[in-house]
Amino acid sequence: MVALLTGRTIAMMVPRMGHYPVVELDGLMLSGFLSVFFTFAFYMVRNDARSAMVALSVCLAATAIYGFLRGAWPLGVIQAVWSATTFRRSLDSRNFRTVNRRRAQLMRVAPDRISRMFGTR
Repeated sequence: MVALLTGRTIAMMVPRMGHYPVVELDGLMLSGFLSVFFTFAFYMVRNDARSAMVALSVCLAATAIYGFLRGAWPLGVIQAVWSATTFRRSLDSRNFRTVNRRRAQLMRVAPDRISRMFGTR
């Protein structure tokens, strides 16, 4: 796979049976890629902070807009519902208290396990 930078677009050349179809990367496709990429990134840290959950809902909304603009309305509908649900969950403070309480319990247990395994200094 060879990527060629030509002016304002990036053309991907994929060899298939002697043919080289050109797929241009336009602004809509780039914004869709970035919104999905950041959706995955914020999904991994969604329980760490309320701001990560809000950022996840914004990325999901951007993915929904991309889906509607691209013509994939089922993707847009699903992402819009997921975005609204995620934003509503970010307003509920109980989710973050439970996660932080559990994390604090694990932090108290972890040094004891390490000292049992490797001894104290």
